[in-house]
Amino acid sequence: MSEVREVLVGIAKMSTSANEPQEIVENFQKLREQQQDIANEINKVDEETREHKRVIELLEKMPEDKRCYRVVGDTLVEYHVKDILPELSDNVKSVRVNSIIFSHQIFRLE
Repeated sequence: MSEVREVLVGIAKMSTSANEPQEIVENFQKLREQQQDIANEINKVDEETREHKRVIELLEKMPEDKRCYRVVGDTLVEYHVKDILPELSDNVKSVRVNSIIFSHQIFRLE
């Protein structure tokens, strides 16, 4: 979200200070680069969502008391399927919301 905010602040600053045609071109190129960075971030988030959904589908087929493991930071943490499924589902929902917000912001910039 902070990247989007930076882009919007950059637009406001550039619109007031861009007098020279060269400045306008440079500012436009900077905005395009920022837009591309945001689009790349959206793609990463979408891939993460797909991975979480695949894991959820597999875990739903397993017994609830079966042990599973998840990497948290640099640590491998043990869970039971019944404990991790709600957490993964919530994570997918929040990631999707952020992806939608990013997508909306990037299309506003175009």
